[in-house]
Amino acid sequence: MVNKEQFKERLSAVLTERDITIEQLSENSGISVKTLTGYAEAERMPSLSRLLQICRGADVSAAWLLGSGETMDPFREIEGNFADNLSRILKEKEIDEVELSRQTGISRKTIGNYLAGTTVPSIDKAEIISSALDLSLADLLGLGEKETDNNEDGKKLPETETVSEPIVQSSTEEEN
Repeated sequence: MVNKEQFKERLSAVLTERDITIEQLSENSGISVKTLTGYAEAERMPSLSRLLQICRGADVSAAWLLGSGETMDPFREIEGNFADNLSRILKEKEIDEVELSRQTGISRKTIGNYLAGTTVPSIDKAEIISSALDLSLADLLGLGEKETDNNEDGKKLPETETVSEPIVQSSTEEEN
């Protein structure tokens, strides 16, 4: 879970690596200097829509900015928008907005707004939702690994490369 201090450190690293100022990021992202300064000084966290504006303005990966990516370079875009991802996940998990509201403490009306795409949650609320759904924040945002096969619990496993190995009889086994 990313906190204000961690986000501040990541944002500072972006400014240094990209060799841009808060003013330049403001111009590139469309977010006011005052708001960006609040993030840079760990006074507040951005909403998901502001996070995406920062990512576009600084050409940085949302996963990295949130502390889960290994590189700041944006190698994946969010697949669809938050409303589409949340709707798909709820359908897969057979959870309705009333149940999600009960599990998260977020009002049913607010959950409905997220699903309708009229608003997106702050990162704090998104983390509450991801925790309730037993997902990473990256998965909730559509930044997680592609999934293919199910494990024994019915949960998806990350896509991996399969290597076939011949079965070798152990030398300790008795031969018939």
